[in-house]
Amino acid sequence: TTNNGSIELKSNFSNSSNSLLLGITTVRDDREVTGQPFPSISIDDGANGASIVLGGEPFSHSNVVNQDVITLTNNFNLYRGRHTLTFGTHNEYFSIFNVFLPFHPPQYTFSSTDKFLQSIPEAYLFLYGHEQFDEQQGDDAISVAADFNTLQLGFYVQDEFQVNDNLKLTGGIRVDIPIFLTDGPGNTQFDPGIFENAGYDLQGATAGKVPSTQLHWSPRFGFNWDVNGDKNTQIRGGLGIFTSRIPYVWPGGIYLRNGLTSGFTATFNGDGFAPPSGDGSLGIPFEPDLTNQPSNKVSPQGDIDLFADDFKFPQIFKMSLGVDHKLPWWGLIGTLDAQYTSKLNDINYTMVNKPLNPVGNLTGTPDTRPIFDGSLLDPTYNYITLADNTNKGNTFSFTAQVQKPLQNGFTGSLAYSYTHAESLFDGTIFINANQWNEYHSVTGRNSPAGLQRSQFATGSRIVAFVSKRWEYAENFATSFSLFYNGQSGLPFSYLYNDNDGMLNNDDPNLDEPRNLIYIPATENDIIFGELVDDGMGGQMVVEAANAAQQWQALDAFIEGDDYLSENRGQYAQRNGGRMPFESILDLRIGQEFFINTAGGRHSLEVSLDVFNFTNLLNKDWGRRYQISDSQNFQLINFVGFLPNSNTPTFSFSDPGDPWSVIQSGVYSARWSARLGLRYTF
Repeated sequence: TTNNGSIELKSNFSNSSNSLLLGITTVRDDREVTGQPFPSISIDDGANGASIVLGGEPFSHSNVVNQDVITLTNNFNLYRGRHTLTFGTHNEYFSIFNVFLPFHPPQYTFSSTDKFLQSIPEAYLFLYGHEQFDEQQGDDAISVAADFNTLQLGFYVQDEFQVNDNLKLTGGIRVDIPIFLTDGPGNTQFDPGIFENAGYDLQGATAGKVPSTQLHWSPRFGFNWDVNGDKNTQIRGGLGIFTSRIPYVWPGGIYLRNGLTSGFTATFNGDGFAPPSGDGSLGIPFEPDLTNQPSNKVSPQGDIDLFADDFKFPQIFKMSLGVDHKLPWWGLIGTLDAQYTSKLNDINYTMVNKPLNPVGNLTGTPDTRPIFDGSLLDPTYNYITLADNTNKGNTFSFTAQVQKPLQNGFTGSLAYSYTHAESLFDGTIFINANQWNEYHSVTGRNSPAGLQRSQFATGSRIVAFVSKRWEYAENFATSFSLFYNGQSGLPFSYLYNDNDGMLNNDDPNLDEPRNLIYIPATENDIIFGELVDDGMGGQMVVEAANAAQQWQALDAFIEGDDYLSENRGQYAQRNGGRMPFESILDLRIGQEFFINTAGGRHSLEVSLDVFNFTNLLNKDWGRRYQISDSQNFQLINFVGFLPNSNTPTFSFSDPGDPWSVIQSGVYSARWSARLGLRYTF
């Protein structure tokens, strides 16, 4: 639930005015689960990767966000001839309570229904608090929660200068001051020296320490020029620095993940705290009682989120220029807009609990990416993620638009826009370790290979709208509207399928394959392998007997893909590929009955909206596409290394198109319709 309330007071004086606005927002976001808490169970059904899922949902039972936000804004305007001076302040106070324990209740995975009936799991995931959170316990969960207060102060001054009737200039400066009012829980057993001796610069960060207060200065300038004084041609633009808020779930990790408040138990096929059972499964039975789950509870342990002492909130430098011109045809208005932004302070992540330097490189082909030691510098903990700032990243966007203002019941517009964006981290994930964990890499996730395409690089987009309304018979009106949206497909990345994480051992936890592929130019650029019996009760990797056939299939796939074929002999880039262009047309028809009275017009309208209307006409039209793994496509399978070498081998089976057609949900490739009734008075 979200509740908003505000009070605004305005006063006017001679040559001045004042506006005071006080607002309060409360958010209570609690995933109240149905039924008694029970472990989550996933059973491999064997057919096309299907699974039987039952029990509790592992991300909802311990998932609560409570927020109270108080805002105070005051603007004092002083009028002096052609100058309007504004002296203002905007302040926000946040009180945040957040509990998030994924895999609590735990998740058991079984390789078959037989294993489930025998209570022999092959995987077990359990995240627990050292003082367990329970909806009935209320405040007893305090040690597990991120329970903190912050304040963001803002002060600004602006001068709006009406140079003449045609030209207005606006200049000003703002300073934002984010302050953490609650100290994090100090972990005195955390030793920064371990990581600094390994070559990392922790920049004053330590477990449970919040960033110090920083001033964020934002000077700005803008103009609006009516070229001929007739409002037929206006040129507008500006430049300046802009500071944003931050998703407080990021620094909230200081309170949630500090080595003291929670821990994580993960075991796979006997690898972990429980001894192997001897049959390829865990040495633990299934336990339905949530209060009696097996775990290696010790403190400290788990993940740690670090923030540099001088960490700054995101800031960008932005330039914009636009022109609006009344065209000589049919009253049309043409608009051109261009914007460029450059990041001054963006979030950057380093996983410091791993050896910094590689221990070797791949051999045997032109793919010579580094290999890392997958061990942990301090095995007391798991992910230790340092958040600091980077100034790398930029965005350029351009829009051209033609509009027909409403006349005789007819209006419409046509616009084309193009957006290109490059970044290191897109900041789309709420857990800091996962921001690093899901980064696409060739040289290692702690050594990003420069700027690459952002997932927010939307490419080309065409938006069109046309609407006509007819009034007739004194009390009736019919409206007909069409809305078109055509846009470039979402970008995605070509990766190796390396679920054991061994290709370059970049992730000490071996759970997120994010290795960008090397795109072979010739058959000599890749070695195909297979696992065979080594004669001693194990397996070994040898070159595949059908290597020529696999190469032919891979070569044909590469040639059939625009991005891969144009980049042979190079490493694939993050978000280098794109899904197909999407074209969606929506239809709206409205039938209205109205009467005019002394008190105004009363209108009753029945409407029909058909979303993705063209799919109604033809099942092959209105396609929308998706990549199942968060815009990552694992194209080539990593098999293993040739004996006593760093030479990798791979296998390939043509997967067909890397994308699939979305056939369910709101954002679907299928048409849907909505019937509406509206009374207006």
